[in-house]
Amino acid sequence: MISNEIKLSIDKLVLGTAQFSKGYGITNKKSTNNEEIKKILNYAKDISLKRIDTATSYGDSEKLIGEYNNSEFLISTKVLCPNKISNFDKDTFSKKFDISLNKSKTKNFETLFVHNANEFINDKKKVFFSHLQELKESGKIKKIGVSVYEPQEVYKLIELYNIDTIQIPLNLFDQRFLENEIYNFIQNSNIEVHIRSVFLQGILLSEFSELPKSFYQWKDYFKYYDDWVKLHKINKITACLNFVYDKFKDSLIIIGVNSLDNLKQIIENYIRFSLINSESLKVKNSKLTDPRKWKI
Repeated sequence: MISNEIKLSIDKLVLGTAQFSKGYGITNKKSTNNEEIKKILNYAKDISLKRIDTATSYGDSEKLIGEYNNSEFLISTKVLCPNKISNFDKDTFSKKFDISLNKSKTKNFETLFVHNANEFINDKKKVFFSHLQELKESGKIKKIGVSVYEPQEVYKLIELYNIDTIQIPLNLFDQRFLENEIYNFIQNSNIEVHIRSVFLQGILLSEFSELPKSFYQWKDYFKYYDDWVKLHKINKITACLNFVYDKFKDSLIIIGVNSLDNLKQIIENYIRFSLINSESLKVKNSKLTDPRKWKI
């Protein structure tokens, strides 16, 4: 049960901005308009939620973050590794990177994540990594990170590169990164962990009846989840956040929001709760746990 509604640390949260762009997430019916984004960013500053995760592909998020930054936000962003190193033009990449810095009105990014890990796992891409190291040495980024989907990617990336941070998917349904081997490997790698997909693009907070018909084949998983939530008398937001809160030492939790009310609701339910038997919710079917495989 809740212990006098003890609030969890805001310092562990990262404001995710993927939902600011149109078409991200099946529960995101429309893109968040600029006025709403401004309200979200102002509220984030008010509650000292200082970390932001963004990308050039997230609509106008970089520009809007810049308008309301005033050096208060610690911003991380993402880039794509070229599919062919022969296509990589260092000068063009640097110019685009500087445009992102200028839009965000920040002197440097906390972490620059490589978004497509599968392309990065290649000896030939060390030329690209060398340029990321130059950006770090110049002070334009503080850390080099990679956003991964699969546990196997972590082993290969850490073998190839001196990476500071990884971003992994983890939630009540997708518990792959808690398997002993990969969990211990990450813990012993002295690498910073950012956890994304804690709400699995919102489906873990939604009513099952509101999801697309393609999800009906998995109704038993959702029924068990709903029964588990009711049995423990816990809010779904609280359940999702508590599940990932203590999993990795010093990890950060990315929370995606599409409205001010959405953010306020998350913060209101960001309280300590002792979860029981959460491993029973684990789903091994990647067609459900991996949004890239959803057929909508």
